[in-house]
Order: sequence, then structure tokens, then C-alpha cells
Amino acid sequence: MIAIDIAKLRIKLFFYSPKNIITFFIFPLILIYIVGYIYSPKTINQVPVAVVDEDMSEYSQVLISLIKENEIIHINETTEKYARELVKNNKIEGAYLIKEGFQDNIKKDNYPEITVLKSSAAIGADSISEIISSGVVRLLSNSRAANIVVSEYEKGGYVTTLEKEKLWQEVFEASESYWYPEQLMKLEHKRVDSVSNLNDTASNNGILQLSTGPIGIIVMFLALSLGYVFSMLNREKREGTLQRLFLISGKKDILLGNLYSIVFLLLVQGYFLITVCEKLLGLSFGISGGTLFLIILIYCIYIASIILAISVGASSNSYLNNYYTLIVLITSMIGGSFWSIEVLSAPLQKIARLTPQGLILHVYNLARLQEVFQLIIYILGMIGISIILILYSGKKLTSIISENS
Repeated sequence: MIAIDIAKLRIKLFFYSPKNIITFFIFPLILIYIVGYIYSPKTINQVPVAVVDEDMSEYSQVLISLIKENEIIHINETTEKYARELVKNNKIEGAYLIKEGFQDNIKKDNYPEITVLKSSAAIGADSISEIISSGVVRLLSNSRAANIVVSEYEKGGYVTTLEKEKLWQEVFEASESYWYPEQLMKLEHKRVDSVSNLNDTASNNGILQLSTGPIGIIVMFLALSLGYVFSMLNREKREGTLQRLFLISGKKDILLGNLYSIVFLLLVQGYFLITVCEKLLGLSFGISGGTLFLIILIYCIYIASIILAISVGASSNSYLNNYYTLIVLITSMIGGSFWSIEVLSAPLQKIARLTPQGLILHVYNLARLQEVFQLIIYILGMIGISIILILYSGKKLTSIISENS
């Protein structure tokens, strides 16, 4: 019970300080809203592309209208000269030139020519080409069906030369009707991160992005928030408060009391930010609520045990507090809080999972991929390390008290 009382006292003291409220909730809320807004499905920007229609035919216009139906693409119909300038200046993802003879080639069952100009900074030009290709295939399929029917009618003598064009158009329109209300061949484009073996189940549960997005920022803030605890424990050790508590309650209650309060505050902060992402920004984290809670809980215990071990074991040097924020930012960058670790060099990728942020983000990805066995192994490993660190903190605290007695 003493440990619970210590935890309650820590929590009360924390909420008495307006500075702590701003640091724990207001500032993270502002940044997570900015980052989350970028990834929100309500605010995903369209990809700008240029289309040059050199054929100026009915079919080329139909193709352009089909491309415009895709919500992720913004079409800029322009001239070839201006399109090349836009590509050169990396202002668009790519330019697509519909060459002359587009409609004639389709009616003759020939593949029409479309020239693609890619920006040097393009990352989605190939995907957009697939979308355009699907529109061309749609027109070719309709045309081929009309050509086959008209050819068979001609062979049987069932149609005159004057009726051929009318029959061809009727078959073409009938074939086109099969593409509604949904296309026969539908391309679905999603943002996915760089983890391997990504399956449909994980993708369909939420938005996966190139970087870890809001969850990475939340993980970083949870670690940054421990700077308050780090400073507090260092100060109490320096001023002798820990020694006095030790004499009154013992090392077990001190460690558990601090651990309970730290984990509680981190969980409140973490779920406050998660709720903002889900309710206000419409983001999904791609895993069940229970699994997400377990991952956040394990992470909170893991980083809390690390802070306890460092605070108790390290010398009471005020410079350590100044270095803490810098260390968290560096480990967050290496660990993948801001971007996928695949953009880093091979050695740094190995180091990434040694950081608390990189480790828990890997666990999070395993949960999204439903790699249950690996997920359990990692969680048990983190729990084991946390227990070792807590035992080390208790032993070190006893040693410090004995030396000062």
C-alpha cells in the first residue's frame, strides 16, 4: 500500500504544476495534430500530373475523364512545352502525352501511344501510369468486343456496310455498360510502409504510410516526457529525499511507487494523443484497441524501467538532464519516429531496433502484420529487460543508501 500512496503523491504533485500540463498534453497535442493532419484520410493531397491531348478525339477525352475519376490524381491539361517545364522543375509527378492517332488505333485493335515524362523526384509516376493504362485497357476491350461482333455479322451477311458503324457503336456502348457501377478491373492504391510481407488484412484495417506517422510521434513524446521524471529523481537523490524515503518505506515501495506513477502518466498522455488521432483526425492505427493498449503499456513499463535504472545508477549530474532531450531526439530519429528506418544505411537499421523507439515501432509493425509468434517473443523480451533493470535499480539504491549511512 505504501507504493500506491507514493504513486498517488507523485501524480498529485505532477498535476499541480501548469508547466507539466503544458509539457505533457498541450505541446504534444499541437504537434500530433499537425503530423496527424498530414496523414488524415480527410486531408490527403492529390498528386499533380499533366496530360497533353495531341489527338483531341472523343476517346482521348474519355480517357482523361476516367483519370479524373480517381480521387488521388489532380489533372492539369496543358501543352507539351509547358508539361516538360513542369516536369523539369519537379512541380508535377509526371506528364502523359496522348499522341495523335489514339482513337484510330483503339478502333483498329492497336495499342495507342502514350509518352510518359517522369520527374526526377517522382515516387508515384509508375502507379499513375497503371491507372492510365487501366483506362486504355477499358477502351480497347470495348473496341475489341465491337470489332469481333461486327466481323462475325459481316461473315454471316447479317449486316450491310451502312449498318456496320451503327452496330459497332451499339456493341461498344453495351460493352462500356459492364464497367458500371464498378470497373471489371479495379486498381486500388494505398500508402504502405516499407515493412516486408505486408498482407491485405493489415492494410484493410487502417492507413499504413511510408513513415510511422502519428504513432512514431506519440512514441517519441512518451520518451521525451520522462525528462520530467529523470530530473525529479536526480534532484531527489541529490537532495537526499530518496534516502529518507528508503528509511521509511524500503526500496521495493520506492521503486514500485515511482514505476506506477510514471506508467500511469504515460498511459494517460499516450491515450490522450491516440484519441485525438482517432476521433478528431479520423486515423486508424491498423490494430485492435486491446493490442494497441498492450503495446503502449509494455513500452511505458520498458522506458520507465530504463529511466529508473539511469536515475538511480548514474551520478547526480545536472548536465545529464540537459543531454536527455538530445538523446531522445537522436534515438527517435534513428528508431524511425519520423520516417521509415529503411531510408537509413544498413548499419543504422541494425542500431535502430536497439533504441526503445525503434524496438516498440517494430513490435507495432509485427502487430499490424499479425506476426503473433514474433510479437509474443519481443513482448516477453521487453518485459524481461524491464524486470532486470528494476532489480538493478533496487540493488543500486540499496548500495547508495549503505554508502551514505
